Amino acid sequence: MTPPEELPCIVQTFVRPLDHFPTGFEATAKMNGKGSVLPMKNERMLLNALLVAIHKNDPDIIVGHDFLGVSLDVLLHRMRDLKADHWSRIGRFRRSAWPRIGKQGTNLRFLTGRMLCDLSGDAAKSMILSTTWSLTELCKSLLKQQREDIDPDDTTSYFDGSVGSPERLMTFVRHCELDAHYHMAIAAKVQMLPLTKQLTNLAEIRGMLILHPMNKTLNGGRAERNEYILLHKFHELKFICPDKSWGKKSVVKPEPAEDDPEALKYLSKGKGGKKDKYKGGLVLDPRKGLWNSHVLVMDFNSLYPSIIQEYNIDFTTINKSDVEEIDAGEEGQLELPGSEVKPGVLPKIIASLVERRKQVKSMYGCLGFEYSRFYARQLAALTTHMGREILQHTKELAESMQLDVLYGDTDSLFVNTNTSTLSDALRISNDFKKVVNERYKKLEIDVDAYAAVKVVNGSQTSIEVKGLDMKRREATEIVVEQIHDYLTSVGENVRTGTYQVEEYVIHKVIDTYSITLFTTLTSASSQRLGKNPEDYPKAEGQPHVQVALKMKAKGGSARAGDVIPYVFCLPEGEEPAKTAQSDRARHRDEVRRAGLKIDAEYYLSQQILPPVQRLCEEIEGIDRAHLAECLGLDMNKYRNVYSSSNTEDSSFGSFDSLKSDKERYQDVSHFEVKCRSCREKFEFRPINDAESCLRPEGAICLKCKAPLSIPSLQAQIETQIHQQISLFYQRWVVCSDQTCGFRTRMMGVLGHLCLRPGCKNKVAFEYSDEKLYNQLRYYAYLFDGQRALKNAAGTAELENVDALVSRHSELMRQMSLCAQKFLDQYAWSTVSKWGKAASGESRTFSKRHKRGSAVDCAIAEHMVVGNGPLQNFVKTKPKSLKPTIAVIGAGEMGSKMALRMLQEGASILTNLDGRSPETWKRARDCGMQQAPYSTIVSEAHYILSVVPPKDALSIARLVVDAAKVGIAQKRPNRRIIFADLNAISPETAKQMGGFFVGTGITFIDGAIIGGPPSEVYNPGIYLCADRSDEDALDELEKVSKEYGLKPFTLKGEGSGIGDASAVKMANAGIVKGTIALLASMILASHATSPSTATALLHSLHISQSTFLDQMSRLVPQMTPKAYRFVGEMQEVAKFVGRQPEGDAMARLYESTAQIFQRIAKSKEEKPGDGGDVDVLLAVAEEARKLWETDKGFSWGPPPN
Repeated sequence: MTPPEELPCIVQTFVRPLDHFPTGFEATAKMNGKGSVLPMKNERMLLNALLVAIHKNDPDIIVGHDFLGVSLDVLLHRMRDLKADHWSRIGRFRRSAWPRIGKQGTNLRFLTGRMLCDLSGDAAKSMILSTTWSLTELCKSLLKQQREDIDPDDTTSYFDGSVGSPERLMTFVRHCELDAHYHMAIAAKVQMLPLTKQLTNLAEIRGMLILHPMNKTLNGGRAERNEYILLHKFHELKFICPDKSWGKKSVVKPEPAEDDPEALKYLSKGKGGKKDKYKGGLVLDPRKGLWNSHVLVMDFNSLYPSIIQEYNIDFTTINKSDVEEIDAGEEGQLELPGSEVKPGVLPKIIASLVERRKQVKSMYGCLGFEYSRFYARQLAALTTHMGREILQHTKELAESMQLDVLYGDTDSLFVNTNTSTLSDALRISNDFKKVVNERYKKLEIDVDAYAAVKVVNGSQTSIEVKGLDMKRREATEIVVEQIHDYLTSVGENVRTGTYQVEEYVIHKVIDTYSITLFTTLTSASSQRLGKNPEDYPKAEGQPHVQVALKMKAKGGSARAGDVIPYVFCLPEGEEPAKTAQSDRARHRDEVRRAGLKIDAEYYLSQQILPPVQRLCEEIEGIDRAHLAECLGLDMNKYRNVYSSSNTEDSSFGSFDSLKSDKERYQDVSHFEVKCRSCREKFEFRPINDAESCLRPEGAICLKCKAPLSIPSLQAQIETQIHQQISLFYQRWVVCSDQTCGFRTRMMGVLGHLCLRPGCKNKVAFEYSDEKLYNQLRYYAYLFDGQRALKNAAGTAELENVDALVSRHSELMRQMSLCAQKFLDQYAWSTVSKWGKAASGESRTFSKRHKRGSAVDCAIAEHMVVGNGPLQNFVKTKPKSLKPTIAVIGAGEMGSKMALRMLQEGASILTNLDGRSPETWKRARDCGMQQAPYSTIVSEAHYILSVVPPKDALSIARLVVDAAKVGIAQKRPNRRIIFADLNAISPETAKQMGGFFVGTGITFIDGAIIGGPPSEVYNPGIYLCADRSDEDALDELEKVSKEYGLKPFTLKGEGSGIGDASAVKMANAGIVKGTIALLASMILASHATSPSTATALLHSLHISQSTFLDQMSRLVPQMTPKAYRFVGEMQEVAKFVGRQPEGDAMARLYESTAQIFQRIAKSKEEKPGDGGDVDVLLAVAEEARKLWETDKGFSWGPPPN
């Protein structure tokens, strides 16, 4: 076979400028000796030249990377928009009319007659082992070539025509040509075409043209090949196969990942709260530990295909009447066929594939995949049912042989041999295999290839990192030292930036069945995206989706099947994040380009510490705080962390009375004092401490030596106590599993179990009752003179401490009373006669706790505490909090809406920067409070934008900019909803919605139909949102009704952002368009002569008298607001212009905008000068009179 580099090659490159080519580029292109570079004047010429080249060379196969999902879609849209000549030449089927351009794989029909070999398609991904399948990675792993990456944002700079040299653009051309060579080299390296031909022959896909079925193999999945195999077999046996169904089914939603070789294992998992269709594989509870004896990992070879063969499970062998009688939710009740029944179709096919040494794991997936032509839920359920029984019986068999089963999952068992001798372990494995395999004819169990330390070739060993939570019960001292040394090194390297950006990249692993995050410092594993990023519900909290959406907003590609790499960064000037916030996730290219700082604290505390702690938690002498200290983290934060390994009695360690003060208060928040003179802060230490601010000369600042007053200290300590109480009443709970890290304020129905799906650990309060009690004791301890003397007893410092206590006795007394009053109100340490002692079930603050901060009182008033210090204190029914609503825009509509909501009890904010004195007065009269956007974003629950259309986008940007600063994070877990209620086109609404991606603000598209609210009238407010945000839509609808507005929500199939704007555009096009038509005819007739205008009114009175009513009412109402209608009509022009042949309609409404512009300009003229406004008002008045009295003409008699 001739190597690809020796095959004849023709290079043709077509280039067109963005504006004009750099100086000398065309001459340089002509002198090119390595292929033809053909400059084109514009994009249409470039596309036509490409189509001519394809038609002339007539390729059978098109090889590319990301071609079907991105490049082909762009080419088709541009060819259609620019009306390229003979566009169908991209394929071999001549077409005259454009078919619908679909999404991703549906566009393959445009290439009819040619095969497409896409290196990022499903077929390539099944042949190439890769992480992201990017072209750069494929070149590096397969071709050993380092491909240069060009940032999409930098592409336009290569086409800059203002530069004096063509070299930069020629560099870009060479880069594109080299990419084309890479495509061919990779396809040849992995032998995609020969392998695809073999797979096509295996599936016996035949047709009129050999290109057609092979193209299906190149761009299809295994499910389709399996279907063809079954179809041919059933046809051979004279069976009539079921018709292929299309569209949605009436039952529960199917899982789309039919290509997963372990599909049946996961198909039983429910989705979206639906009931599981049937149970999957059996998973045994693991026994945690690091086992220093040999562990056998026994694995059934191709379990489910073997079960189908073993028990002859098939469409033709199971009694159909039994299948129909089984309820849809039951399983395992089908009767297995007897031994006298001949093998069915599925067992025969699987046997033949085994003989051909082909992969058979995906064949049984057709039974459980709902979109499969051969979907049979009952057969799939029966198969998994037998799989569970087999695994359970195998476990019991192992236990009968005195073997310990450590773990089991679907088709594997981890068996502890309890021997450290390899020969004994191999003997046990052979005996166990023999006993198990004797039970079955087709099933076979064997030793799998992994354990904690893998034994290779009898003597060599290697570390294998898979699966087990390892817990060792003994370890030598050197092991402990090496763990600490290595962790210290890792911590230093992370902080000093020794590791490269690539080593921090997280590759998000997403499929339909599970969402898993694989991250290490040195490598990252990944799988393909299960769906497009915009299809994910609640994308705000998912970093990978946010990064994907940002990539698409910049013109990049991110779709189902892609891997999204991202790095958590630290915004400039901010502290390290405690959690992986989605807005801190950045694409690695953005990290390089912008020089962002990696959030080292997150990686050390969340990615390294938890798994290391789980591995080492039982090694004697190692605890979480010690490991954190090795990584350079604050060990105090990790001392008394709730752990799943702790029992309920773990708190009963040392008696509190036996602890030293240093040990008792090591985890508290220190009392920080701020000097009123120098404004510096310092820690207030006990009086017996050498660094205490209580000196013989008085209480002084440690920085500037200025005296400290008792009232200042009292105010500061009370403020800090209230802050601690406020933190306590937030009642955050955290999962005991540090790798889970789930943190919430929600209360679950399962008691103390974690609310994160799949996590079975317990949760505990992040700020416990005991922690608050200890914090209050600490504040009192700082001013306890007697305790200071007791601690100093028997030391040389006793005399000095005694003198200081006497010197500051009044300060100590007053400060002690200030702290002690909170302890007196806190009953955590008391025994209640109504309940248990010190157990949390009878603890209470007394009713004397009246001097708490506003935050404390609000929380106390609106919380019902079950087990906590306020259980007896809080007895009032929770009240609903009045929301804060921001109305941006204080025009007639916005101010009247604000007044209506204010009258119903809402607080109204607005921003009036740059507005006129009249607007400020109108806002004050309606109770609207001026606030900067930073305050609006941090305090408002709902933000309503009611401004002229031309200002809509700029207002949205101001809100987004304020949100990005992070002000909104002051109130965590608070939803902010931004509703745009302006007259904008659907395209503008969608553009605006993109601004809010990643900000934590939910965007609602809205439209107001009607005039401003009054005592007897309310306009209709139409609202819509993305399907994933319909809960926010319902919330805004509820609040709007509660506070006096009249909302209507647009929901249902296909609904989304832009629907409400479309309603507004259509309504405005009719209403305002009619007004513009009336005004233009009035002005045109009057310009001819006043008598012509009189005749016009008379003719309308005879033929269309209702126009007189509209003219008399609508025209006068329009003239003061004509300036607002200009932008509105421009948006309507965009709306109608998106239709086929919509250019003429767009020009109509652009002309309408010009009419209103003319009237608005006339409004600025002096009244009575005979301008357009004067004419319109005069004619409208005459129309009113004629409408009401059928007379009143003052400009002459009606014409004959």
